[in-house]
Amino acid sequence: MLPVLHQSFPAYPGPVGYVIAAILGAASHRFYFIRGEHHLKIVIYIALLPIVSAVLFGAIYHHAKSLNPSGSRSADALAAVLSLNFIFLASLYSSMVWYRVFEHHLRNFDGPRLAAVSKLWHFAQLLKRSNHLVLDDLHRKYGKIVRTGMLMARLSDLLRALLLAAEPST
Repeated sequence: MLPVLHQSFPAYPGPVGYVIAAILGAASHRFYFIRGEHHLKIVIYIALLPIVSAVLFGAIYHHAKSLNPSGSRSADALAAVLSLNFIFLASLYSSMVWYRVFEHHLRNFDGPRLAAVSKLWHFAQLLKRSNHLVLDDLHRKYGKIVRTGMLMARLSDLLRALLLAAEPST
């Protein structure tokens, strides 16, 4: 349910605001995060989230106060900011998942679907058994080349040995 700030004026940011948040989330991935190594700047992005949220809270609270000076509540503005953040981040991560599964250049390599989305799949497997056993099982199931991560494909040991043997020595 979308938050309603006060009964004497309509919900803010309203459906248009939520659609804009969703578009900004997907667009930020498609036009910014998809290029470069932004995982190296995660601390900056985590620090920016509360700053941007505080500015957004101030704008929504001020707007609500101007519409109804006697009835504005900070809890309503906070609910609106949290819902906008949720929609933005859900749209951002949905765009990332779509890209990794359906558009990434490694999409044609077989492997576990969850491995294409997150490293958590591999981590969960390592809690149960050793890495070499996990990789051996993946090669038995998917073949000589297996997509083992978002940005990784692994060659079987035999194929890797053949490629190394075929390299001209210097």
